Amino acid sequence: MGRTYGLAGAQRLHAAGPGETEALLAVDRLWVQGHGTLAVRLVKPHAGALLVAFQGVRTPERAQELVNADVYAEAGTVADDVAARSVDRLTGAEVRLDGAPYGRVVEVVVRAQMLLLVRGPHGERWLPADAPYVRVEGGVVHVDDPPAGLLDDDA
Repeated sequence: MGRTYGLAGAQRLHAAGPGETEALLAVDRLWVQGHGTLAVRLVKPHAGALLVAFQGVRTPERAQELVNADVYAEAGTVADDVAARSVDRLTGAEVRLDGAPYGRVVEVVVRAQMLLLVRGPHGERWLPADAPYVRVEGGVVHVDDPPAGLLDDDA
């Protein structure tokens, strides 16, 4: 969870990408680290992020307790294609470059966008998960025709 917003206990939440934003707009419960499952009373886009407010969290002081907590949608509450892109499912996933085996995802970082650290024949490289040349199917990360130098040494 991000910073608090307003006087009614809302907070900013930055989704990892468009699919995650869409999924979060549809959930009615979220698991918040250290606080368990909380009922969502509001989710709406605001200034490049989402504003999220929970039942029982109606003051900035109470919302402050949730700042920096990890947030997860419960299993079965988001579409399968979004769940397949979750951090735990992508870590260790096989990466295929133009259909051929390339390497594995060794780390997933979620900030303004989801980044995959891929270990392959040219060392470790960062890959933006929401790029148009990246798709996740069947637990495999497929990279088709990426920009030169991204996963190889051609630049």
